[in-house]
Amino acid sequence: MDSRTAPFRAEGDASMAQQLRRIVRQQDLSEYVGLRRTQIDTLIAQGKFPKPVRLSTRRKAWLVDEIAAWQAQRIAERDAAENNALNQGRDRG
Repeated sequence: MDSRTAPFRAEGDASMAQQLRRIVRQQDLSEYVGLRRTQIDTLIAQGKFPKPVRLSTRRKAWLVDEIAAWQAQRIAERDAAENNALNQGRDRG
């Protein structure tokens, strides 16, 4: 096996494998978040969506854990709004 076909070896290869993070390519992102590309770009510009990681000059991707955190935040906001609405309804009744 020459250097062109040998797998990449870094110092601490085992710990490197534990640090690897899954990514979602731009072409698959809409499937995960339910938004069109233009909507995602707008949210990124507003600081309301995770920024992509450049894989090359023409490819970008998002870290799965950052997308999951964004989804969790959206769910928490929804749940807080629902709880507030329920509490306000009880106060009036």
